[in-house]
This record gives sequence, structure tokens and C-alpha cells, in this order.
Amino acid sequence: MLTLKVAQTWETILEGSPRTELERSVLPAFLRGQRWFGGKGRQIESVRVADWGDFPAGEARIFLMMLEVKFADDKKDLYFVPIGVTSGEAAARMLSAMKPWVIARLSGAAGEAVLHDALADDDTCTSLLAAIAGGREFATRSGRVRAFSTAAFTELRGNPDQPLSVERGPATSSNSLLFYGGRLLLKLFRRLEVGMNPDFEIGRFLTEEKVFERIPRVAGSIEYCREGSEPITLAILQAMVPNQGDGWRHALGELGRYYERSSGAMGSELD
Repeated sequence: MLTLKVAQTWETILEGSPRTELERSVLPAFLRGQRWFGGKGRQIESVRVADWGDFPAGEARIFLMMLEVKFADDKKDLYFVPIGVTSGEAAARMLSAMKPWVIARLSGAAGEAVLHDALADDDTCTSLLAAIAGGREFATRSGRVRAFSTAAFTELRGNPDQPLSVERGPATSSNSLLFYGGRLLLKLFRRLEVGMNPDFEIGRFLTEEKVFERIPRVAGSIEYCREGSEPITLAILQAMVPNQGDGWRHALGELGRYYERSSGAMGSELD
């Protein structure tokens, strides 16, 4: 794991030489190891921090970061990669229990720390939900991130005085999933597309305008806004629907049972 030197405070990690090293060496290697990164089969030409802003969330130093990834064919993708800096005993726990989420070690005037995906920090996950509940906005260097709730949020969230436990979804997902107390699911998109996400647009309509009970109700969203561009959906908050698995696992199960039946039938014919 790479160690990044930060001469000043942790806030300067996205400035000067630390940022250059991040863009040149650290982030390309991190991206290639993520299930949600869609460019594994393409040659990365460069990674650039396109925009970033502070996100207050407990003791960790959190930044909402947008990355522009340029490939050898000159095509570019925009990714949402919120990052955090954690130091002290919490950093040791992060290296022990959340190592796949760690991006690099940090060393400098402020001591030792780890740079990690912000979703590895429980306070950050809780703060994302609180931001949606409170309709909060966060300034970035060239835009803003806006969180807001739908008319169904209060009902779906339940008692606001009751904390909701945080559970992370499987690393095999193409998005990042956060589960809140068995009540809510936050789907955070990594590879970004300009415009409102259809899942949110349709889901909100069927939640607030023409109620349809056979879809997960939408409780809120987080979006990224830049001047001269349509808003970009960063995350959707939905009701958590109890289930026995997802469509992929169901398909694998059906396929497995088909081969078992086929194998049994072939064995009977040979007898």
C-alpha cells in the first residue's frame, strides 16, 4: 500500500504535490480494484480531481470528490468518489477491519493517518441520511451538492429520535449500497451520467404523484449541480423491501437446478 506524504494539514491533500501524487499513482490503482469501476478493460490515460468539497461528518475529515477519468481513446467518465482521512486509533481499526476500503497511508506534519473511501466511516453514512432529512447543501469548488427528501421520507424513516444502524452492501454491486436499520436503502452511484437518474424520476412520480405500491418508495436523493449543466444524481434513498435475494442469485439458482435435473435425466438414460 502506498504512503502519501502530506507536508501540511490533511485539508491540503487535494492541493499541490499530494494531489498530483494522488492523481498520478494512488487513485488509478484504487479505481482498478473497485467492482464499480467501469473501465477495467480500458487503458487509463489520466485521473483528475474535477471538483471537491467538504462534508462535515464526525471526527473523520470527509471530502465529496468528483473524478474525471480519461482513457487512451480520449473518452472521459466522471466518477463520484467521496474520500475520508482518519487518524489515531480509528485509523488502526480501519486498517484492520476495513482494509479493502483504504486508499493509501498518509504521513506528514499532522502525524499518521489513512485515506479511505468515505463510506467506510459509519458517521459519514449516518450524515448522508441526515443531510437528506434536513435538505442540506454543500458547496464544492465549482458547484454544489444538494440533498433533499420526498413527501414519503418521514413515514419511511420512522421515529427520528431512534438511531438507525448502518450496514454496507456487498462489494460485488456495481453501485455502493447502504442499509439503514432494515428500513431504508441508499444507492450511491459511482459512474455518473448528466441528468436526473430515471430510477429517481420515475420512482418519485410513483411515490408522490400516482402512487404505485409494487415498487420501492423513494424517500430522497442527493444530486450534484454545476453551472451550465443539468443536475447529476449521486444517490437515491428508497424504502428497504424485504426479499429473499436479488435477480442475479435467482437466475443462478434456477440455472443450477436446471443442470441438476438435466444431469439426473441423462444418468437415468445411461442406466
